[in-house]
Amino acid sequence: MDAETAWPEGVSDGLLLWCEDCGTRPRFDYRVADDFWLEHVKGDTRFGVVCLPCLDRRCRGVGLAEALLEVQWTGTKHTVVLKPTLLHEYEEGAHRGS
Repeated sequence: MDAETAWPEGVSDGLLLWCEDCGTRPRFDYRVADDFWLEHVKGDTRFGVVCLPCLDRRCRGVGLAEALLEVQWTGTKHTVVLKPTLLHEYEEGAHRGS
């Protein structure tokens, strides 16, 4: 790969690292707004990996939908970047039929 076709910054190259919170290897990479990341991921963990479900637990679901910039899925020799187009929020318990 030459300098003109270098891998885009912030796009997963398929490297798999363990989540700092739960120890699993995330199935998807993602990017969130920097201020959101800094608010919810403290200390040295900030330089590691926190999977999307664990980040959701850290923020208790507040603000993540707005802060999510993209979700990335890496396959064989390619990465697909998915960008949010719709935001849906619900009242607590509403999705459980209560």
